[in-house]
Amino acid sequence: MHGFRLISFVLLAGLLAAPVGAAEFGVSFGGAPATSSGTGVNVGASYPIFSSNSSSNFTGHGSSWPGNMTASCRIDTQWDGVFSGGAGYQVDVFMRTPDAVVTGPPGTVHGTLHFRLIATFGRQGGFADNNAHNANLYSTIDARFTGATMAYLDGNHSSSGSYALTGLTGETVDVPIDISADFITGYGFLFQCTLTAAGSTYGNLDTSPGLIDANMTLRLDNVNGQVMTLPPGYSFEAPGFGVQGNFYSPTVAVNPAPRAAGFALRLAGANPSTETTRLAFDLPRSGSARIAVYDLSGRLVRSLASGSFEAGEHELEWDGRGESGERVATGLYFARAEYAGATSVQRIARTN
Repeated sequence: MHGFRLISFVLLAGLLAAPVGAAEFGVSFGGAPATSSGTGVNVGASYPIFSSNSSSNFTGHGSSWPGNMTASCRIDTQWDGVFSGGAGYQVDVFMRTPDAVVTGPPGTVHGTLHFRLIATFGRQGGFADNNAHNANLYSTIDARFTGATMAYLDGNHSSSGSYALTGLTGETVDVPIDISADFITGYGFLFQCTLTAAGSTYGNLDTSPGLIDANMTLRLDNVNGQVMTLPPGYSFEAPGFGVQGNFYSPTVAVNPAPRAAGFALRLAGANPSTETTRLAFDLPRSGSARIAVYDLSGRLVRSLASGSFEAGEHELEWDGRGESGERVATGLYFARAEYAGATSVQRIARTN
């Protein structure tokens, strides 16, 4: 038998007397956490898993950035003689911020927060025409007095959604998630999101468990230019999740992110660009730095530079291609520079 528990996330929003503290982000693999306050994390892991006479390899990735999270999990089982048993692993991602607030005239106002959930499922092997070999999606959202439940099954026999995902089929989920409620203006909201990708594989000598592969993203979404639909005269702010002026952008500083004096990443050429995007960064003193390009879901697109640099100005270029040499699609990206525990970000627009 072959099973897979894919996604479980919870979004919580509760009233606080006043927003305090910094946004927090974390990724863990089987309980080994990597956490950060106010900056975000991007972590990968790979482990061999031994069970009975089989061997499996787990490969996972998790990232948590302002307003978006990604998680992926892959378990590939190989055979070695007589086998009966199974193996499993999981990736847990979270983000939370205490600084979200609706602004406007005193009182309450009805608003709708917008998120987007994207997930893809891949399977090979397992029992034919039997949903014991499957990928499951389960999610709940709770914002004060309102919420939603979503469930999805993708198996060797059938795929189907239920609750908020009713009517969906196939190996891809790409849906908006809206949370509507009456919000009190001027009071902070604590938002907490968790995302889990967990794989498990079981089988015997006659039926190979094969592999399970899952990738998912949960992020804030701008609808008609607003991350929270509100009447005129109201706005929504959540700097810890990259929201300013009721618009979500992952390039917004977090809390803000710490900045070393004299450290900055900036554009050094045309933007948007159809060819090469030129960037420059300044270091106040010699040290290690890393510069990379990410898409709006927080996925790494291209690593541009990593190593030791002398103090002063440095220039680099991005040719609009990914790590494998493919040309990226037209759209928005962001370049992120890290140095001495500080972060600097620039928005990049590509037009092909």
